[in-house]
Amino acid sequence: MITVKLTPSEIETFSHGGFSRKLAAVRRNWKVEPGRMDLGFDRDVAGCLSEAAWAKHLNIFYCPLIEGLDTKVGDVAGRYQIKSITFSHGALIVRKQDPEHFPYLLALIALPQVTFLGWIMGHDAKQPDHWEEIDPARKIHQAAYFVRQKFLRPMEELDLEKD
Repeated sequence: MITVKLTPSEIETFSHGGFSRKLAAVRRNWKVEPGRMDLGFDRDVAGCLSEAAWAKHLNIFYCPLIEGLDTKVGDVAGRYQIKSITFSHGALIVRKQDPEHFPYLLALIALPQVTFLGWIMGHDAKQPDHWEEIDPARKIHQAAYFVRQKFLRPMEELDLEKD
């Protein structure tokens, strides 16, 4: 695991980035997935915070993408996809349309700390045994690959020069 501590000013700055992402989506009339009970702000803020934390760990500049999607180009440095959770037992979620060539990192947000729990390559995440169908009772609102933490590789195995 790798833990990054964000400062109060970093939390404020990148939370605004998350809000800006959501407002940009509202301007484009993007809809929240059917069956979701939240407005999506929490996911956008969590995404920005976890991406900023990974960039801080790498000691590189980070500017959140506000207008458009970073799905095809990577969340950080054009090389990493970051998935965030706010509860310790959450899974890393990869959607069918997500690229397979990126490493996907799972970040647990417990501010001011962001802990990177593990990672998996996109093609390894997209295995049939990780697939979950829509199940409102389990709060699964979009079918996707749900990679449980026990299947993630340790952060120490992520080659920052190569992966």
